[in-house]
Amino acid sequence: MKKDVILALLVGFAIGSTLAVLAVKLPIVLDKQEKPKEEISQTKSEPSVIKNLKKTSLNISQPSDQAILTKDNTTLKGNTDPSTALIIESPLESIVVEPDENGSFQASLKLTEGGNPIYVTTINESGEPETKTLTLFYTTEKL
Repeated sequence: MKKDVILALLVGFAIGSTLAVLAVKLPIVLDKQEKPKEEISQTKSEPSVIKNLKKTSLNISQPSDQAILTKDNTTLKGNTDPSTALIIESPLESIVVEPDENGSFQASLKLTEGGNPIYVTTINESGEPETKTLTLFYTTEKL
């Protein structure tokens, strides 16, 4: 019986030692093997030219850039192509507006005291964006 126990311990120790050595040495052996170099394609690519891209015609009619306002909200009005997506971003909010069939739009914006950069972005049907930036100033002081 003692012989069986000793034999089982020796076999277990041998298998465990072999697995431990493999776990330590195998990554080192695999890293030493030369990795195949990737082939770099030598074909020349010609830049594609996109013609007749129609820029959106974004016009902001109210309020004017650098306007000084005494109310903490204002209405942004303008027009663009009717088929464009329109995004208006201010320090307090971001609004998605859909222009009407004539391309007119309006959105109510809340303002913070001081300078308020307003970004108006349109994206036409082909995915091309156009952004106009205006800065509105809100003050609580009487002018």
